[in-house]
Amino acid sequence: MVRDIKRDPLGWLDDAARDGRGVRWISRRELCVYDADVARALLRNDGGRMVDHSDFFGSGPLAPSRETQIALSRQAYALVHEQVQKVDCRRFVSTLGGRSEWPRAGNALLLDIMRPVLAAPWRSRAFHQALDAMVEARILGRHEPAAGILRRIRDRFRFYRAVVGEAAKSADKPANGRDLLEVIASFGREIDETALAQLYAGFVFATVGSIGFALGWAVLQAVRQRKTEHHPTHIVLEALRLYPIAWLFQRRLRQPDVILGERILPAQTVTISPYAIHRNPVYWQEPTGFLPERWSASADRTAFLPFGAGDHGCVAAGLSVGLASRLLAEILGRGPEIESGDGRPSIGAALAPPRFILKLRPPSL
Repeated sequence: MVRDIKRDPLGWLDDAARDGRGVRWISRRELCVYDADVARALLRNDGGRMVDHSDFFGSGPLAPSRETQIALSRQAYALVHEQVQKVDCRRFVSTLGGRSEWPRAGNALLLDIMRPVLAAPWRSRAFHQALDAMVEARILGRHEPAAGILRRIRDRFRFYRAVVGEAAKSADKPANGRDLLEVIASFGREIDETALAQLYAGFVFATVGSIGFALGWAVLQAVRQRKTEHHPTHIVLEALRLYPIAWLFQRRLRQPDVILGERILPAQTVTISPYAIHRNPVYWQEPTGFLPERWSASADRTAFLPFGAGDHGCVAAGLSVGLASRLLAEILGRGPEIESGDGRPSIGAALAPPRFILKLRPPSL
């Protein structure tokens, strides 16, 4: 019996992963690819077959030039790297207390860690409040009932107005007060107001959202599967294998093509699924098992695509795994216990953990 992808998208992808074909039609207009070699070639855009697309910067007339994307990425990475290097993970984890609700607590933790580079201390109180409101509505409140469409439109407009208005103040910043909004705004006319707000929101989701969700999955799986003795980095990698935050990438072809025997047209969509690739038994032994030990050796990562691949792959992949691993190490050192956590993942643009309660022992002196 073929599952309904609209009702059970992860179940549909689990079935696809098991069939070993590497490709399956989602609908007449969308082809799902879960062959690792083909997926990597498509993400790298080998031979220029695909319409150039960045999962972060987007595509089309509003997307910055490739040169601007590279320059902006380098400056943003340098800023975030500097912040991550000086993070006192023990101090931040100590703020969780003895009982916390996840994934909300993990995302809130990342907001506290990343706030200096998302909104410098000299930024207006109103801008910090706008950042908090956006994170609350679109990340922390992920498991809450969705707001009505009119409220969502109003909230997005307020955030847009706050970002654009605050960006105009970047020229008056202190010499040592650079943040990600100032980095984006420094490119001036190359990035219009709409793109500026979208890119800034993208940085918020990439730091507070994605890293927070990755940490949440690692905590949940390590404790629930009783694998807390393994190296924190191996736990994070295995959590990202089973539950990649970016679980789907979408692309379009420049001209009619054939992918693994299936003819596809430019008007149709190619959907690449790291989730299905990571559960494909062609590439992984015990593909649905949580086995951090598989990463203790020099594991073959050709079928590991949680951060994409090619020129548009995530430039901060190593940094994200490193920070999540350091935070996880502090959490594991406090005898974690999980209450509930057996619900279904939250499915959206990102694959987020279900709600769970994390209990920790008091920190040792």
